[in-house]
Amino acid sequence: MSAPIDLDDQTRQRLSRFRLERLDALADEAVEALMLCYPGYHREVPRDDLLHSCRTNVDQVLEAMESSPDEHSRSEPPLLDAARATGHRRAEQGLALDVVLRSFRVGGRILWENMHRELGPEIDAADLRELGTRLWVSIDESSAQVASAYHATERNMLRSHEQHRAALWDGMLTGRAEDAGFALEAARLLGIRADASHRVVVADPSGGDVAADLEASLAPARTSASFVRRATDVVGVVSGSTEELARAEDLLGGSRQRVGISPRVDTIREIGAAYRQATLALASLGGGPGVAGFDQHLPDALLLSMPDIADRLITLWGAPLLELPEWECSTLLDTLEAWAATEGSPQRAAEQLYCHRNTVINRLRRVSALLDRELTRPVPLELTLALRAIRLRTLHPRSSPSGVLAQTSAYSTAPH
Repeated sequence: MSAPIDLDDQTRQRLSRFRLERLDALADEAVEALMLCYPGYHREVPRDDLLHSCRTNVDQVLEAMESSPDEHSRSEPPLLDAARATGHRRAEQGLALDVVLRSFRVGGRILWENMHRELGPEIDAADLRELGTRLWVSIDESSAQVASAYHATERNMLRSHEQHRAALWDGMLTGRAEDAGFALEAARLLGIRADASHRVVVADPSGGDVAADLEASLAPARTSASFVRRATDVVGVVSGSTEELARAEDLLGGSRQRVGISPRVDTIREIGAAYRQATLALASLGGGPGVAGFDQHLPDALLLSMPDIADRLITLWGAPLLELPEWECSTLLDTLEAWAATEGSPQRAAEQLYCHRNTVINRLRRVSALLDRELTRPVPLELTLALRAIRLRTLHPRSSPSGVLAQTSAYSTAPH
């Protein structure tokens, strides 16, 4: 490309007069061409907005063309605030960026045709070539600024949209859905059916695209589902008939994820409570994949949602065992669990543990001595709950004893 040259003074004066006298007519011609070529302008952009955009952009392109090469190179970037404003507005209006960029090419063609017709006979060939070069350089620079502003506005709009969705999800899951007006509006924007029953699904967020995996698992159930990935979990609201929701739970059982699922609720106003139930169900699972229904894990849910009571049960029924070496603690806990699960039968416990009945009896005597209490039939309910609380603590070693749901139980006590 040849180096830019300065324009003859007479050429500069003719260009300035052309800009002054023809600006409004050029803007009108550009509006008519764009409305004819791109139907999107009829739908998304008011005519007076389009006219203002055409006029300011044509004006700034012509002003940039009048500048000397030195003046042009010093501007940062040259006279392109109209292009940036256009990119910003068109992104807000939802007009496709491709259409906006093509519009600048259409405007450049109209400008060149008019300049060539009206200025060409009056100026020498070198200046005419320079005007053409300056025109298309300015059009390209304008297009770059349009695209930059458009993308920046899109990012801001997406960020705002995501923040709004996150706020709606938080409201749905922490109790604001009890307000019928909020619930209906949030459900509409989040894609949750208001005319169906619901089950809330909570999954561990680690392990790839969890939401996509769950949605794929649910596809045969013919339910509708809306998922969100949050910092601590992946949450979905699955909506459908009673039969469809039952089918959805069966299908989730084949998922590779760790999933907690709530009982069915019949209104969107109950989704907050269902979320807490699904979270408790998930917390009752071990480390492997699987689905835990809340109704099938009620004792665990009770312990997880009442950490103070769970801690006290562990203290009264398990503390001496937990102070033992790991191998001995594990052996005695396994024996105690088998004994409790067989309604206090040493023989049946021995069969479960693949050992002799006398071995079970000796271990139980050791436990009784450590706890300083007799192990009698029927098996005390407190012992059964304490054993569950101890196992739950091993699933959540980062928490205080059984305090894993100190976080989720806060949802039920937080002000709404």
